[in-house]
Amino acid sequence: GFADAFGSAARFNSPRGVTVDSSGNVFVAEDINDMIRRVAPDGTVTTVAGAPNIPGSTDGKGENARFRNPWALAIDSSGNLYVSDTTNHTIRKITADGTVSTLAGKAGTSGSTDGNGSAALFNNPHGIAVDGTTIYVADYNNHTIRKIVGNQVTTFAGEPGSSGAADGNGRNARFNRPKGIAVDRSGDLIVADSQNHTLRRIAPDAIVTTIAGSAGMLGSSDGPATTTARFTVPNAVGVDRNGDIYITELNKHAIRVLSNGNVSSFSGATIPGWVDGPAAAARFNAPTNIATDSFGAVYVADTKNHAIRKIDAQRNVSTLAGKPAAAIDGSGDSAGFIAPANLARDAAGNLYVADAGSNSIRKVTGRMVTTIATGVFSPSGVTVDGAGNVFFVEYGQRVWKVSPAGTATIYAGTGTRGGDDGPALSATFNLPQAIVVDTAGNLFVAEIGNSSIRKISPSGKVTTFVGQNGSPGDADGQGSAARLSFPTSLAIDNDGNLYVADSANGKIRKITPSAVVTTVATVSQPTGVAIDASGVLWTTDSQNTVRRIRQDGTIEIVGGSPGKAGNDNGMGQAARFNGLAGIVVIADQTVVVSDGLNNTLRLGIPKTARRRNVHR
Repeated sequence: GFADAFGSAARFNSPRGVTVDSSGNVFVAEDINDMIRRVAPDGTVTTVAGAPNIPGSTDGKGENARFRNPWALAIDSSGNLYVSDTTNHTIRKITADGTVSTLAGKAGTSGSTDGNGSAALFNNPHGIAVDGTTIYVADYNNHTIRKIVGNQVTTFAGEPGSSGAADGNGRNARFNRPKGIAVDRSGDLIVADSQNHTLRRIAPDAIVTTIAGSAGMLGSSDGPATTTARFTVPNAVGVDRNGDIYITELNKHAIRVLSNGNVSSFSGATIPGWVDGPAAAARFNAPTNIATDSFGAVYVADTKNHAIRKIDAQRNVSTLAGKPAAAIDGSGDSAGFIAPANLARDAAGNLYVADAGSNSIRKVTGRMVTTIATGVFSPSGVTVDGAGNVFFVEYGQRVWKVSPAGTATIYAGTGTRGGDDGPALSATFNLPQAIVVDTAGNLFVAEIGNSSIRKISPSGKVTTFVGQNGSPGDADGQGSAARLSFPTSLAIDNDGNLYVADSANGKIRKITPSAVVTTVATVSQPTGVAIDASGVLWTTDSQNTVRRIRQDGTIEIVGGSPGKAGNDNGMGQAARFNGLAGIVVIADQTVVVSDGLNNTLRLGIPKTARRRNVHR
């Protein structure tokens, strides 16, 4: 939403960027509202520039200026703000009186050209940092770090269009979609190298080294930075007055800290939520960017909670402004979801939603939304069998069953992370993400922690169906010889073949009833998968698009535009999504998707229906 107001009465829509000035004013870049806002030290929120949900690229003063998915902010000693205006592919400057100008890049034109002002080109710039009069930009899709002095843009490190993980000097080094960037006390740059799952340091002479994590190795292990520590898509970095580095992991809902060569968990957990209090007990929901002040406080853009959070020097978390979305039962637009994830449909046409942010399972009949189970830990996957039993998985490492009468019971798992097979209530799971049931009553569970597919027979026996628990990889094959990495969604066809959104591998995999795994399509970080009666596959992905994969292998974008976030209804690529997760087919060529960061379910219908193909 949008509202300039005090504290919890203020409303944000997917705040992404955050920075703080010497007086304690926090500035916020809002991805969906396309605005820059200010939060005063007392929590009063006002608009600096832009107008709510009116994207554009116009320079001007205050509310006359326009942005398109601004991602990150930095501020200089004179109070000038710098904005990475991501979908415009530009860097904008906002002076203290609210005047917005385009410092570098050309709106609507992506590229990697160095040059002066509008002659320089960027490709989805993300993180931004200021060191004196020099600006540094994490140029996400170019895999580079750019440097701006005056209006002159040069490539400081990395090679445009060439991803990798190599350390080295300047353009000999390689990055893989760098997202966050900050300057430390020594003038070194710290970079969150998101798809390498590492932190990199760039010295003033452009020497690049890896300082934490291991390239290509996902995880959440704490410990010595260069040996044991692991990250999962580090999103942003901030450096405090002591030189400690804070890291946000959006997908893990966590904030980590690198101090004296050791990585530890600072606040948040794998389970999303909205909890203030001591840092260790606090909960976030997709924390994106982070900033620090000179008094030892840390500020977080808590994106899915639509709030700005503050962690003081005593490690207490409070909500400075904004308030999370609400889970509300009701009809149509009066209903509310919080970060809806995977979806399922029963024979009668009812939809079931794993409403992760509200810790509940929701049922949609027509347009009426009701809650059928609550009080669980961030459910992410749901399915329903022929008898009307609803099964769902949660980050509490369990599988639950809800009977047609509404009785919820634990069906499998002990609540402890692991990969032990055996009787259902003795077996252990590791971040189960999706679930589907076949006509014989077998349940299949996709685990992102184990990178495997588990099978639960009708008699209650758990076995590992595909992959090897705790051993991610990328390999077709049969059973334990196959490898997956971060499987996020499952679908099943009439012949009992499974389809897996193998997210970290960027593939859709097919698994036969005899556990033979093959690759059927390559899609950038798929998040959801569904199959219709004719065998056509439908996917959602992290690029905010809905794609159709025909039986001949043809892949078409049927909704959304790659890398462009929003909440616009419209035809095909004119529509906008933000944080797409689950997808389900409800009729011929008609799908429903869970639009996670917009907290909505969206309907996509064929063009022949002569109406907009996306509807909230």
